[in-house]
Amino acid sequence: MRATATRSMIDEQATALTRARYQRLSAVYDLMEGMAEVRYRPWRGKLWALAACAPHSGVEGPRVLEVGVGTGKNVPYWPKGAPVTGIDLTPGMLAIARRRAKELGLAADLRLGDAQALEFPDASFDTAVATFVFCSVPDPVLGLRELARVVRPGGQVFLLEHMRSANSILGALMDMLNPLVVRMMGANINRRTVENVRAAGLHVESVEELRRGIFKLIAARVGYRNRTHQTAYTEHAKWRIEKRGKFNKIYRIRPISEEGAPSHAKIPDPPLASRLTGPGRLLGDVVRPE
Repeated sequence: MRATATRSMIDEQATALTRARYQRLSAVYDLMEGMAEVRYRPWRGKLWALAACAPHSGVEGPRVLEVGVGTGKNVPYWPKGAPVTGIDLTPGMLAIARRRAKELGLAADLRLGDAQALEFPDASFDTAVATFVFCSVPDPVLGLRELARVVRPGGQVFLLEHMRSANSILGALMDMLNPLVVRMMGANINRRTVENVRAAGLHVESVEELRRGIFKLIAARVGYRNRTHQTAYTEHAKWRIEKRGKFNKIYRIRPISEEGAPSHAKIPDPPLASRLTGPGRLLGDVVRPE
């Protein structure tokens, strides 16, 4: 399904209101979130370390899409040497992100775009990443379905999100306060994002609780077209573990064909758990040595 097909499904009024809210806040957004960002930085680093370690189909590193790039807070964590494309709904936010990327010496591909109708062909990316985005997308399930469309079969989607508490009292309080928070900040505080990920057809591989059941790191995978497609690697490849970049405790799984085919063979990878061979223990989507 292309963006033109999904455009008719979008609530244009709600989308325009969201754009206007964030455009209004763009000049002061980083200042408003200054205190919270102290807590968010380690989570961002962890999320992007996982994205950097994700298997990919290209020789130059994973093709990564960041949805809702905002003011570019994630730019310092982007995988080195990997082609990253970032989109945002708001011109004001995007202008700040471009300045931030320029200051870091990165030739970033940053574009205006709507998560609900991505202007990319099917299977354009190996990985998609979003941080605190699907709390504000007017139709989050539609946006997540678009991620599933533009990420290749077997590719991964990593999300850092806040959501409604499972605690009945706190959850009810969040429901009550949500209209006020949306009006002031643009973000919903009572979204059920894990459920939305599943509703979009993505396969949830892991959900890590980061704080009080509200902040979570979600790793999901785009489904395979058929079982033959899914098992191709397990029949024709073996796996090894190798160190990855400056994260000297983070290991990346890499396919090595028994026939000596290049490791970037364009066959989707099987689920991570089935790729762990040799010593090591699996912590979410990160393999650490024993």
